[in-house]
Amino acid sequence: MKKRFNSLSVQIPIVVNIFIAVLLFVSIFTLLKMSSKAIDDASYNGFGTTIKGYSTFFDSLIENQLILSDTYASFSSVVNYMEYRNPADEIELINSMKLVGGKNPYAKSLSLIEVNGTIMNNSEGKNTDVGKKVADLYPDLWRRYDPVKKPTLADAIYKDKDGKWITAIIAPVHSKIDNRYLGGLLIVVDWQKVIDEISITAGEVLTHWIRLWVFNKDTLLVMHNVPSEVGKLAPVEIKTIVNNTEGKLEFQNDGMTKVCLYNSLRDQPWKVGFSMPLSFIEQESSRILKVGIVIGVVGIILSFVVGLLYIRNLMSPLKILVEEAEEMSEGKFILRQFRFKKNEIGDIAYSFKHMRDALSKIINEVNDTSEKINNAALTLTNGSDDLSARTEAQAASLEETSSAIEEMASTIKSSASHSVEGNDMMIASRDAVENGANVIAETTKNIEEVYEASEKIKNITKTIEDIAFQTNILALNASVEAARAGDQGRGFAVVASEVRNLAQNSQASAKDITLLIENIYDKINKSAETARESQKIFDDIQSKIESTAKIMQEISTTAVEQQTGVDQVNIAVSKIDSITQQNASLVDETSTSAKELLEQAQNLKHIMTFFRME
Repeated sequence: MKKRFNSLSVQIPIVVNIFIAVLLFVSIFTLLKMSSKAIDDASYNGFGTTIKGYSTFFDSLIENQLILSDTYASFSSVVNYMEYRNPADEIELINSMKLVGGKNPYAKSLSLIEVNGTIMNNSEGKNTDVGKKVADLYPDLWRRYDPVKKPTLADAIYKDKDGKWITAIIAPVHSKIDNRYLGGLLIVVDWQKVIDEISITAGEVLTHWIRLWVFNKDTLLVMHNVPSEVGKLAPVEIKTIVNNTEGKLEFQNDGMTKVCLYNSLRDQPWKVGFSMPLSFIEQESSRILKVGIVIGVVGIILSFVVGLLYIRNLMSPLKILVEEAEEMSEGKFILRQFRFKKNEIGDIAYSFKHMRDALSKIINEVNDTSEKINNAALTLTNGSDDLSARTEAQAASLEETSSAIEEMASTIKSSASHSVEGNDMMIASRDAVENGANVIAETTKNIEEVYEASEKIKNITKTIEDIAFQTNILALNASVEAARAGDQGRGFAVVASEVRNLAQNSQASAKDITLLIENIYDKINKSAETARESQKIFDDIQSKIESTAKIMQEISTTAVEQQTGVDQVNIAVSKIDSITQQNASLVDETSTSAKELLEQAQNLKHIMTFFRME
């Protein structure tokens, strides 16, 4: 089902018909709205014309009655009687009013009233209302009555003793001499006759749901095409339009939406209206809408069927193309000849045929090329295997050479290292000998200086010894002189004795120092001789060490140069070995790629066997 729905022969009609349906819907909806509006407007205009006709009728009826009442009130007999009140003229007046009232089909009776509204007589000869006031019988009329103006019709309607609807008109009576107000003429109008006539005539033109309303400012129905409705109040919604002149009102009543078209009378504060269900006015437009919907649905169905058949016929070449594509997906490129109409789908079909022919040609070429690639890949694989074996052998030999050079380089490096260390040690020994010689030379110099200083000390000590000897002699002489002096020289003798002791001690110490210095002098002399001999020995050693250092330096320089050369050879061999290893790896990769290429070529050859060509 899903596959069928995905078919263009189904989708295109659906899309086209949806577009047509939308277009038809918009067109029909627009036309229906326009026609419905036109029909509704025509209906409203028709009802409005009818209302105006009834308004004209009521205006004419009321105007005629007002004119007649004004005419009756201006009769000479009426004016003379009202002005002079002659009883002899009353019988003639009543007969005259009876005669006039008989000629007016809507005048039920005529009566004269006093200025205060009291009824004076009656044309029917019945005196039941005589003596009563108009304000009591027709209060609405008496409130509206203006004796200065023209005749006045009551706004409300009333029932008489027989239960019939009546209304009344008062026409003022004025004196012909001074236009003084004398009273009025009361005409009782047979409103039941008007109701009956209207119900008969309206029943011929109005349907069951249409109502003719005439209501006053209190929404009291003074006229209705259904007589039983007269005297009732119109729906409460009518109160919203009592002050309007004309128009339309929609309201809810009897469980349905109704519309009331209304118009005002010219000489009476009454409204004439038509009340009817809104659906009654819109029934014709609803019928047109239903017919339009049916036509639209039928049109959509027909367009869908026709579009489906046409598009299926138009799309039939695509089925052949689908079969061709299915066969091509199975590798069957067995070409078939077909002919299509020269349209867009035919162009697609022929383009598909050209594509199929081009693919067949390409597949044949790919088959030939895959065979050549297979042979080339086989040759490349064999060559890569041979090159890989030779490269691996060369890499093994080079690896052994590199190992031997590394061992030799290690030995030379060790020798160079030892020679460098010996040279360094020789240089250190030479420096130490030089330092020793310098120390010995310095020591010899210091010993000689000490020797000279000891000679000076010896002379100084000799001087001190001489001074001590002379001091001793002086102290001895002083003692002799002190003895000679007796008691006065006793203190001086003591001092001389102490000075003598001190001189003797100094002389003894000077002798000891002299002996010690002589001993040191001899030792210093021997040490100086020994230091001179050591300096000669160190000078000889220094000379020999310098010669040896020069030789070791030459050996060290040679060893370092050998080490540098061997290192360069080792680096070169390492690079050659690394390149050889890379070449071996590359050869392996090339061999692997060649094998993969061979496998892919064989796989391609196997895949191409899927296509079956003519």
